[in-house]
Amino acid sequence: MRTIVHFGMSKAGSTALQKGLVQAREALLERGVLYPKAPIISHSHNLLSAGLVPPGEIPRFVRHSLEKVGAGPDLCDRWLAALGEAMARGAAKTLVLSAENLWGLRDAEAAARLRERLVGIGATRIEAVAYLRRPSDWYLSMAGQVLAASHRIKPAEPVPYRASIEPMAQHLADASATRLRLYDRTRFPGGDIVADFLERTLEIGDLPAPGREANVSLSAEGLDLLRSYRLHAHPDENGQFTPDTRRVMQALERAEAATPGHARPRLRADLADRLDHGAPDLLWLRDAHGLVFDGIEYDRIETGDWRKRFGALDEVCLLDPARREALAQRGFQEMATALEAHRKRRRRRNKAKGQG
Repeated sequence: MRTIVHFGMSKAGSTALQKGLVQAREALLERGVLYPKAPIISHSHNLLSAGLVPPGEIPRFVRHSLEKVGAGPDLCDRWLAALGEAMARGAAKTLVLSAENLWGLRDAEAAARLRERLVGIGATRIEAVAYLRRPSDWYLSMAGQVLAASHRIKPAEPVPYRASIEPMAQHLADASATRLRLYDRTRFPGGDIVADFLERTLEIGDLPAPGREANVSLSAEGLDLLRSYRLHAHPDENGQFTPDTRRVMQALERAEAATPGHARPRLRADLADRLDHGAPDLLWLRDAHGLVFDGIEYDRIETGDWRKRFGALDEVCLLDPARREALAQRGFQEMATALEAHRKRRRRRNKAKGQG
């Protein structure tokens, strides 16, 4: 059984790839490829991490997902066992697993345990695949994600590629079976990571790539408003997603769509340059794997450690104060509208209960 493990990196199209493979699940099965549904976080296989690390080190999102269904880490082993039985009975000859949180393991023993489990369910060839994002682009995307659960701005520092790749290449994948690709939409067929994965990894070029979801991302001004909310509403709850923060984000997303001048956040030029030329692992990627990011001057890359902290988002991104004010006003309107709709629904429910 050919087994392909997509292991990241985070913020490099993983969710888009996973949701695209879910949409293509039936068509892939007709081609002998299984992209299975996991019992938690059903579009991905991040459950795998629960079976590879001590309980206290299970990623928070996976741990919370297990708690929601009243299960423990052993759910991973039970799911893998059932998956092995299904592969043995079915016609599929290729198994595809995608879990971007494997990127964060950086642990040879955990990678070896995963290989042992996959061989135990029938894997005869194991391949590892990762898409790698440019340091400055990765930092900007990750910093935005952090602000959804914290008012603290992610420090800038070298992006560690090698520590995540080597355990998978040396202890999970078969020899010469690790595929590293640059996350660059201009190089993907139709700009789509799903089409790239289908064509280059599964060698399926005639399967239409599933449609992509359209979404409005937060601008730099939106992220700054979100950070301000977290600072005042949850000053001591960093690293914790909360329902009220999600509602604020949804209101801001609606406000973004209605406020002129929306643009994706852009790093300050000096910070982007520092990130791209302060990541020594880029030299390793070039020398060991032949991967080179366009626009980076490799003879300028610094090899020492560094770390930069920030006290305000405008130290990281360019902000338009006038648009921030307009977005805040529209965001207040959206939150008020959502609150009134919630109150109406609650009154209707209470009325229905009274009549019952």
